Amino acid sequence: MEREADPLDRLSVLVRSRTRVEILERLASSGATTQRELRDCLDASRSTIVRALSALERQGWIERTPESYRITTSGEFVAEGLDELLETVRLTEELSAFLEWFPHGDVELDPASLRDAEVTTSTPSDPYAPARTQTEFVRAVGRFVGFLPAIDLEGTKIVRDRIANGELTAEIVIPDEVAETVRDEPYAPLFRDMFRTGRLSVLVVDRLPFYLGLDGDDRVQIGVADEEGIPRALLETNAEPARSWAEAYYSEHRNRGRELSIEGL
Repeated sequence: MEREADPLDRLSVLVRSRTRVEILERLASSGATTQRELRDCLDASRSTIVRALSALERQGWIERTPESYRITTSGEFVAEGLDELLETVRLTEELSAFLEWFPHGDVELDPASLRDAEVTTSTPSDPYAPARTQTEFVRAVGRFVGFLPAIDLEGTKIVRDRIANGELTAEIVIPDEVAETVRDEPYAPLFRDMFRTGRLSVLVVDRLPFYLGLDGDDRVQIGVADEEGIPRALLETNAEPARSWAEAYYSEHRNRGRELSIEGL
């Protein structure tokens, strides 16, 4: 059995041929399989399958029996690792718009915690799709906790109405620049209305890296924007690792925030 010493060279033996990958995956999932069965289920010629089987056998990832081929223990390890690699590539592709604008250098977030997340991205035909999804989230929840690195008048009116009607309780963290906006017209009267209900708390910090929203259950939203503050992508997930990270990151900022009250408007 010939083996290439360099792991990268050995990996290239596998990934440069879709047929080799498909055969290894097939044997990992179904056990022993004949060459004819492989020809029936794969879109490849007999000669291609024969060459692929020979290459995998030389690497020690499969072995031939009198009647069929089966995966070896080494092959099972390789197949499992390949599945993880393919899943990582798939995940980064799905999250590409979000990951492009997320501040990796300043914030530690394990991409694996974002598996199965839904991402809404801005497009030339619908540049405000992320902002609209964020507004729908705020319309639906009974409790909202999060970062608001920017605000808009329409969204503020929606929050004011829901708080005034007793439908929403909120605690938000805002940066200094948003605090200055809140103190001026037309936002100040809206915030006074909300403060009077006792259902809104506001804390002010120097800056915020992104939008973060948590509801009273387990959903998390993370929104990223470009250098001009234009929303680019909004990620939503209910995965426990992401929720735990979001709660801890929110608490870290909240605990150093300065309270803004009705007297400060």
